[in-house]
Amino acid sequence: MADVLQLQPPRPHLGERIRLDAWLPGFIAAFVANESVPATRLSVGATREAWIEFDREHLHQVMWNLLRNAVRYARGEPRSVRVALGGFAGR
Repeated sequence: MADVLQLQPPRPHLGERIRLDAWLPGFIAAFVANESVPATRLSVGATREAWIEFDREHLHQVMWNLLRNAVRYARGEPRSVRVALGGFAGR
């Protein structure tokens, strides 16, 4: 719960267009290195081009918090935490 409370609110008008399938591998690499999590714990599926308009720093904070919680509460087995990009209705 403390992790959620530490998230900063999004800064107005700082959103930018981010290509998630290009952004995600670098983010995952940084998370694995900084949190000392074996890369085998994560399964990453980013097989399609996906874009989002978001504050880059806030996206980093939100995703870091989600992954930290997932790693903390998921089983310790390989691929027990899954990150996937998908679409719905052509989006």
